[in-house]
Amino acid sequence: MANSEKMQALMLVREAKNLVNSLRTGDRKKTLSKVFLSLWKMEDAIMHATTKQSLGKMKRAATHLKKVNAELNKNIVELKEVADKVKKATEAVKLLVNILENAAKLAAIV
Repeated sequence: MANSEKMQALMLVREAKNLVNSLRTGDRKKTLSKVFLSLWKMEDAIMHATTKQSLGKMKRAATHLKKVNAELNKNIVELKEVADKVKKATEAVKLLVNILENAAKLAAIV
């Protein structure tokens, strides 16, 4: 592995690992902990990338990250659906509040 590619890969893995670590809270902790562990294993494998064994570790870590990433993308799609429904409900409630406020004003006038 060329040194510049190795350094680039390490930098990207570390950036991702640091971001994931900063976000590991609440409901996301379990999923993001899996991602963090995989990134940590990948970082370790890259640092020791001189043997076939370490290349195998990198492949396994990359495969695992791909699966976890697919899971994250699925969650994003599901959360987008939830966000859209919540937005529609919020808009409907705002409309109802406006109607009720106007009705109350009209009742006060009559």
